[in-house]
Amino acid sequence: MFYPILVLLSLVAVAGVLTRFALRLAYGARGPDTGDDLYSIINLLSWVAIVVGATAFSLLNLLFGVLLATMIGIALLEYTQSRRRVQRHAAWGILNQAARHGHNVAEMVKLQQSRFSGVARRELDGFAWQVTQGEPLPMAVAIWRRAFPREAQGFAALGKDDGVLAIEPNDASQQALDPSPGWSDNLGYLVWVVISGMAVAAFMTVWIAPSYQQIFVDFSIDLPDSTEAFFAITNGPLPVLLVVALPLLVLLLVSVFFFYLTDVPILQAVTDRLMFSRHRAQLLRLLALAAERDQPFAKTLQHLGLGQPRFPVGCFDRPLRRALRSAASGANWKDALASAGLLKRSELSLITAAEAAQNLPWALRALAERLINRSVARWESIRSITTVIGTLLVGLLVLWFCVAMFSPLVVLIESLS
Repeated sequence: MFYPILVLLSLVAVAGVLTRFALRLAYGARGPDTGDDLYSIINLLSWVAIVVGATAFSLLNLLFGVLLATMIGIALLEYTQSRRRVQRHAAWGILNQAARHGHNVAEMVKLQQSRFSGVARRELDGFAWQVTQGEPLPMAVAIWRRAFPREAQGFAALGKDDGVLAIEPNDASQQALDPSPGWSDNLGYLVWVVISGMAVAAFMTVWIAPSYQQIFVDFSIDLPDSTEAFFAITNGPLPVLLVVALPLLVLLLVSVFFFYLTDVPILQAVTDRLMFSRHRAQLLRLLALAAERDQPFAKTLQHLGLGQPRFPVGCFDRPLRRALRSAASGANWKDALASAGLLKRSELSLITAAEAAQNLPWALRALAERLINRSVARWESIRSITTVIGTLLVGLLVLWFCVAMFSPLVVLIESLS
């Protein structure tokens, strides 16, 4: 009785997609004006139609529904993350341009606010209000941190004392130091492969293998060693572990999905440690800017390591405080950073020579650029190697499964003939 209703509701998704295309054609690339109620209502109805239709279509086929929900979830998360990242860097660019040319920051933000939406829009409105109340730019950036990219906190930290936002003389401050370029794509693909493999393995070991084994038991056939080994595994604890682990893993991933969808990067501490070199490059850029501002390095380390705003990477808190204690006890700032693991001993000679030649900012930025390039090359190498190794392992497992499943069939056919 419900089947025809579900089929009709599935067609509603097509109407929703066509409505989205019509809105795009009608309003063009610039989009609607602020406060366009008609656009908001039609946009909402189109999304409701798409969601209702996709849900109805998923109920018609459970497997397709799971695949569709997974693809939509990954696409939604990627779109949301990308949109927030682009908007935050755009907001940081507006702030840099306004501060560099002496424009009114609040007015510049209000003129450009139609470009933003969601959490970035709300935080940016709060930032503009805070600035109009007389709050210094560095503290306003710290208070409304989600309006800007993470690296903005480091630039704001340098201006805590004088209330002047630290900006670079060119557009280098707007260059995104994404700590994990493309990591979400790669991680999402890896997670999808792992879950799919676990689901297939659970299905094979719980339902297919026992029935397959019973067939050959009935015929009293001596099985090849590869098949015996496969059945020994399927008769062990592996099927139970897969059945238990798969729902737990899915629940964990769904939880992580909603954390990131609501702008709570729960895995940030892990990715920060994996991308330590990139964050160290960001620290070197900030030190270069402090050198151009003739700011004492002991004071710079204090600004970056203590209070709010500060250097925004949690795993750098303890090294920065260790370097600050070393500098306070009389150590040179370079030795203090090296003792805390924030500078390599091989880099000290270059920095010392550049400092003597009064070319320190250039040397620090050159080191930062080299760190970024090495990090990119390292991760590309790791990805290539793991891809090859993973492909070989999966291929060997598939080969073993095929041999284990089809070898007994050859024996069975020969015995029957």
